[in-house]
Amino acid sequence: FNSVVALPGGGLVATSPRTGDVWEWQTGAGWTRIPGSEDTTPNGVEISSDGRWLYVAGFAESKVTRLSRGQTPVQKDVIALDFRPDNLRMSLDGSVILAAGHTDKDGRSITEPREPLRETSNVAEIDPQTLEVRRIFEHPAMEGFVASTTATRIGNEIWLGSYRGDRIAYFPAP
Repeated sequence: FNSVVALPGGGLVATSPRTGDVWEWQTGAGWTRIPGSEDTTPNGVEISSDGRWLYVAGFAESKVTRLSRGQTPVQKDVIALDFRPDNLRMSLDGSVILAAGHTDKDGRSITEPREPLRETSNVAEIDPQTLEVRRIFEHPAMEGFVASTTATRIGNEIWLGSYRGDRIAYFPAP
């Protein structure tokens, strides 16, 4: 598993990049595959405060997928991004999802360190209701901070983490 999120009322959801889907764990029931999560190229995951919606970062295909939980048939919406989202974080009030990820200067993701300084760090806000996307940050790689993988709002700033670097970064929130 890669990313994990707690469910309201207990249990958890985890992404499985190896199998290309998302799994739920509940006490007594164990693991079950989330219907509709097949082929989501999952990486990061987030959940609405009421537990009705999952948001799955599809790194390989530059997308975020919104999946309904506990609804038949499953509702599935795909949001295209112009970078590869790694992780997702819901704002404290649930009004926006921060998607952080990276691409190279030509829009492709570089996952091998052969040219690490070509990558850009990116953050977008996604409205969880309308699924509108607004990019709020794009910055070329710097020595010590290459390729953002996560973002969270702290006060009036957005803080970023990286999978290749020895620093964290922050910028004023829009």
